[in-house]
This record gives sequence, structure tokens and C-alpha cells, in this order.
Amino acid sequence: MNVNKWQFSRQDTEALKGVSILLMLMHHSMAFPDRIPQKYEFAVSSLGLKHLILVGSFGKICVAIFMFPGGLGLAKQIQANKFHFIKKVWGLYRVYWRVFLYSFHLVFFF
Repeated sequence: MNVNKWQFSRQDTEALKGVSILLMLMHHSMAFPDRIPQKYEFAVSSLGLKHLILVGSFGKICVAIFMFPGGLGLAKQIQANKFHFIKKVWGLYRVYWRVFLYSFHLVFFF
């Protein structure tokens, strides 16, 4: 009997993606000291700034964490013969054009 202990549910992958989004926010807000407004520089000492940059640079791993569940789900779909390329491309274009049309109208509105 082959028992596979390494299975991710949909909730597990959503949690991983949530953690990676938090890491991305941490990276973009802490890893670049030139983005700290001058009025807040007094709150961060030089030693604290080094630690802030170190913690923020740890957030680079967010892309790998975000891509892992997507690749795992894609591999499982291919393995189960439930992967349909045309449906994936059609879904991608449908979302793309929806966002494009909404943003296109917003440009003229503002």
C-alpha cells in the first residue's frame, strides 16, 4: 500500500499564497531604505535600519513560495488528465480583457 503523506488541500495552497503575499508586502516596504519617508527616519536608528533591510530582503522568497502551489496544482491536473490547455488560455484571456476594459474606462473617467 502506497501512502502519500505529502498532500496539499486547496486551503493549504491558499494559506501558502497568503503567506507569500505577506512576504512580498514586507519585502517591498522594508528592503529599500530610500523608500522610508524623511519624516519617519528619526524612528529608525542605523542599527535598526540594517535589521529592517535584512528582514525585508528575506521577503524575496515570496515568488518561489507563490509559484509552488500553482505548479503543484498544474502537475496534479496533468497527472489526472484534467488539464485542458484551451480552457486555461480562454480563462486567462477572459480575465485579461475584463481588467483591460475596466481600467480603460477608468482612464477616461479620471
